[in-house]
Formats: sequence, structure tokens, C-alpha cells
Amino acid sequence: MAISFDQYMQKVGNMMNSKYSYVFRGQSDVNWSLKTSYARFYRKIYGTNINFSLDKYENMLSAFIDQISEYYGRNYEDMPEYQLIALSQHYGIPSPFLDWTMSPYIALYFALKDCISNNYNGDVTVCVYCMNTTEFDRLGYTLSKKDNNLIKSESKYKFIKTINFYSRRVKSQQGCFMYINNDEDLNTEESRINEYIEAIEIQGDPGMILKNLLIMGINGCALYDELEYLCEDIVVQSIINK
Repeated sequence: MAISFDQYMQKVGNMMNSKYSYVFRGQSDVNWSLKTSYARFYRKIYGTNINFSLDKYENMLSAFIDQISEYYGRNYEDMPEYQLIALSQHYGIPSPFLDWTMSPYIALYFALKDCISNNYNGDVTVCVYCMNTTEFDRLGYTLSKKDNNLIKSESKYKFIKTINFYSRRVKSQQGCFMYINNDEDLNTEESRINEYIEAIEIQGDPGMILKNLLIMGINGCALYDELEYLCEDIVVQSIINK
């Protein structure tokens, strides 16, 4: 059952003040799966009759490293692999990373940010997934210093915290990632991670909610630090204030 914005704020406030550690992911459609972009890409291109593999991704990442190194005149091979995966994903290459954020408020912004420009006709229902990462260290699901090569490893899951990244955008978004070496939907009982995930549906006026998030300093320009998103914010504010 969907809850209101006020109820959501109370719920996530209690979660943040608990003894557990959570990360969050916002999605505008409650029916969307929790799959990586590479998993969706792989099944779309190669179908469902072959076993899932990261071989194609490894080839794309290698090509990305070679060409970006030549383009910028510096050797990107020296960067940690997980940094390169995040960087290539930022520029459009489907990856085995699923994005999360340490902030439930930023997650709600991501769930809502396209609702205004797409169809602002009253209340909407969006979803924020909460993942309890408290046990991940014990389970071996947290990235460690020995995890130098995720793609070659046998790890099915690795959680990578914000502190590991030096990207200004990742830090602004309090971003973190779940590396997933399979094509499963984390929001299904078949996934080992499913028991640590809770879906919260939020229903309300997106304009009102975004206004409240703006008071907290959360908008496109703050999270992306690019002129494109400053302009997007201006458009959104014009629609909200019509």
C-alpha cells in the first residue's frame, strides 16, 4: 500500500536513526525490475536461450578504456576497475552496476524527477527501494582491497560504498553501487539479496514533494553539477509554479 510523503519521511527517518545501515534506490515505475543495465542489454540483444556472461561487457569496457585514453591523452588503465565501470556507465555503456544512494531523500528525487516534465496531472505513485547492507561485510558482499578484478572474480555480488569513489557527481549524489554478476532481478525471491530489500511506494503531488526536497537542497543542479540540469530545474520550477 502506498504511503504519503509525510509518512515516508517519518519511516526513512526512523530507518536512518536505527542500528542498521541502509541504501536507497528511487524508481518512477513501481513495476520496473531491479536489474542492471547490462543484464537488460544482454537479454535484449542475445536472447534468453544462452547462459548469461560478462564477456561482452568485458570487451566493451576494454574498448572504452583504450579509446578514452587516446581521446584524453592519459592512461586510464591505471584507474581501479570499479572506477572505470562507474565512469563508462556514466557515459552510456550498460554495466553490471546497479545504482543506489545513501540518502532516502535523493532516492525520492530520482523517483520523481521525470514525473513533472512527462505528465504533471495530479498525484503519482513512485517507488523507493531500501536495501539493508548491515550484514554485507559478514557475507562477503562488500568490496575489499583484494577485489582488484571484479569481472574475472567469481563474486556474484559486491557492494561498493560512496567513500571508494572520487567522482564529484557520485559524491554529490551520495552514490554507491551493487555489482551483480548475473541477470537476476534483486526484487524476486530467487535472489539472495531479496531478503535485505524493502519496497516503499509513495503517492502524492510530485510538485509539492519536489518543493520540499528543494528546501533540503536537493535538485538537479546540486546532484549533477551541470548547466543542463540547471536549465531542467528552471523548467520544472516553471511547471510547478504555474
